[in-house]
Amino acid sequence: MKRHSRSRGRWPRGGPRAENASRANASRLAAPIGPLPLRHPAMIAAALACAASLLFSAGYRLYDTDLWTLLVTGKSIWTQHALPMTDQWTWANFGARQVLSSWLFRAMLWPVWSAGGVAGLFAWRWALTLATFALLWATARRMGARGASALFVLAWCGVLARLRTDVRPEAFGSLLFALSLWILEARRGGGPDRRAWLMPIACLWANAHLTWYLLFFLWALYLWDGRGGRPWKWVALSAAAVFLQPYGLAALRQPFDFVFAWRAEPIFQSIGELQPLDLSSHVRDGFVPLVAVWALLAAWRWRRAGFDRVEIPGGLLMLAATLRSQRFLGAFALFAAPFLARDLADALAAIPRGVLPRAPRGLSAVAAGIACLMIGVPEWRNPALPLGLALEADAMPVAACDFVQAHGIRGRAFNDFHLGGYVAWRFWPDRSRLPFMTTQPENSKLEDRAAMVNADLEENAWRSLDVRCRFDWLLLDRLRNGPRDSLLAFLDRDSRFACVFMDDAAYLFVRRDGALAAVADSFRFRLVPAAPDGREALIARCEDDPAVRSAARVEFQRQALDSPRNAFAEQALGTLALMDARYSEARIHLERALEVRPSLESARRMLAASRAMR
Repeated sequence: MKRHSRSRGRWPRGGPRAENASRANASRLAAPIGPLPLRHPAMIAAALACAASLLFSAGYRLYDTDLWTLLVTGKSIWTQHALPMTDQWTWANFGARQVLSSWLFRAMLWPVWSAGGVAGLFAWRWALTLATFALLWATARRMGARGASALFVLAWCGVLARLRTDVRPEAFGSLLFALSLWILEARRGGGPDRRAWLMPIACLWANAHLTWYLLFFLWALYLWDGRGGRPWKWVALSAAAVFLQPYGLAALRQPFDFVFAWRAEPIFQSIGELQPLDLSSHVRDGFVPLVAVWALLAAWRWRRAGFDRVEIPGGLLMLAATLRSQRFLGAFALFAAPFLARDLADALAAIPRGVLPRAPRGLSAVAAGIACLMIGVPEWRNPALPLGLALEADAMPVAACDFVQAHGIRGRAFNDFHLGGYVAWRFWPDRSRLPFMTTQPENSKLEDRAAMVNADLEENAWRSLDVRCRFDWLLLDRLRNGPRDSLLAFLDRDSRFACVFMDDAAYLFVRRDGALAAVADSFRFRLVPAAPDGREALIARCEDDPAVRSAARVEFQRQALDSPRNAFAEQALGTLALMDARYSEARIHLERALEVRPSLESARRMLAASRAMR
């Protein structure tokens, strides 16, 4: 790099010396209100407020159904003292070669669950979140963002990344992403060269999560950092390190399979995180304002200090990836955090003396701490992600599996794939109760993935699949996202199966002939259908026919007794009580329904109406 004439004392725009000079000038301009030392009480309070904000953002109830697949495979690693190279979790693919690209994370997670259960999972989740954002804070401080405003930016990005903080391999990948960013940015800013650390990081990442390619995304941005040092050697060594993976090239190929092959399959199109970002779902977390603020500050800094060839290309690529697939939202927030913090700190420091009123030293840190606690409030109140140190009960077919175990139900199962992980967790290694497919459909056969989707769309496709597989029992999600005339409606018309269990999480069907004929005959619901349209038609019939109403009440009461998670059955009982003018009884049932499912607005309206009646 060549320096300009000494008379101007200026380096080329965008170089490391120019960045350091601009930071020094800004600090001199803002000296009276400069950043506080880390040990200052106000700065400590702001840091604690930021940490609390991050904990709240990562404090919603665990709902991801992948958790159970991760736990059962981790359990197998510890109990068998070997990596499972073949499928042990589904009967349809049992013994076939499988790929666990995140085997290392699963092996780490199982002792956490064994030792601490749900509390252990939350401790693990919070530790990863705090460690990740601590690295981002260190990166931002290395870049010059030493004031309390950086803490506010971290809290905001933590709200944005909230959905990606569940207990899953991605969280460990996020930690490695932040660590890699810290290493590369520290070197670019004139700090020590720790690029040798990226080799073991690459190896860990390739064994813990399929986002290992993000390391090479960072390498591409930082390849020419203005300091030389033969970067290609480190890139090559990092690339060689990712091949130290027991599942070989198949594991490393998975992220590209998702993009170029599996993404077009209907079963993967039904997975929300693989879909384009829905901006209407991200009003509470401030995604659009954050992007706008970052864009304005980055443009201002470009004009003032030169083009940042890491921040601008990297930010644009991350934004494009996020808009195309919301799976990248977390990585976007992590990448944005240190750069936005630096840009904001520079903008605040560039405000000339006297423009802002003088304030007591430390007041800005107190204000930043308060802002950290306020920025997440709208998102923390999101009813779709309620806060709580617990598992989301409706995401697990717990009572249905209790019924399976209590009544000796065995044989070939058919299940919605997102319920399969819990079934495998609950019954493995019992081969007679394994699911048809788990939460990792990529490890199932292509024909089975296609057949599962078609069975929910066409009745003939369902019947053909059953002829091929001859299922003994079926476990289906109560809140299905398919068309109204889907598999539940087909099963209501299918005389080969009987529904024997219903709650808010799942429906359980068994075959009416063969080994489960006695279960079907003893426990089948003869009147209450499974499909939503059928239940609505039944309620309409109950209003006109007291005899039907009486029979339906018996079946809804049984549903309510079978499972503590049965808000819909309680609501139906409340509706039937209103029809009989038993208002106090109706209120009891509707209140129970709302205790289980507070978001059930129809029950809330009925309860209000019942209270107005005597």
